[in-house]
Amino acid sequence: YAVRVQLEKMAAALAAQNATRKDVADLEHLVEKERPIYQKFITSGLRKGLSEYHELNEALHLRIAKLSGNGVLYEQIEGLLQKCRIYLILFDTYDQMDFNPSPMASPLEHEEIISRLSQGDSQGAEEAMLNHLNSTMDGMDFDIVMPDDHITI
Repeated sequence: YAVRVQLEKMAAALAAQNATRKDVADLEHLVEKERPIYQKFITSGLRKGLSEYHELNEALHLRIAKLSGNGVLYEQIEGLLQKCRIYLILFDTYDQMDFNPSPMASPLEHEEIISRLSQGDSQGAEEAMLNHLNSTMDGMDFDIVMPDDHITI
């Protein structure tokens, strides 16, 4: 996650320089789809919508990485997103953690990133991405949830 944060900050800053109105509209459309799925996921004791949420969340993050215009950066972020998803699936941490406690944290944070991208604000996009990913990590207490013998991906 720490490496992912650094790479996605860079991608957001670069994407702010490249994002067109259509790109911004496409990202906004993903957030529109994300809202009800995230709400169902975060409020359901059974975490309904987890797979749908992951797909939309990853699509949004990958789209921003693609907008960076840097193919190597995109590939690295894509690989890290896959590793993060595998990590969460293997350890089923979403069922045990207080993840993003605000009912609409993820969509609101995504909207802030998109707003900065639409303004061409590289520094703001970088900061918004940092805040978003830190919010995600703050909601995860790996030391408590993970067994002593867990593997590192």
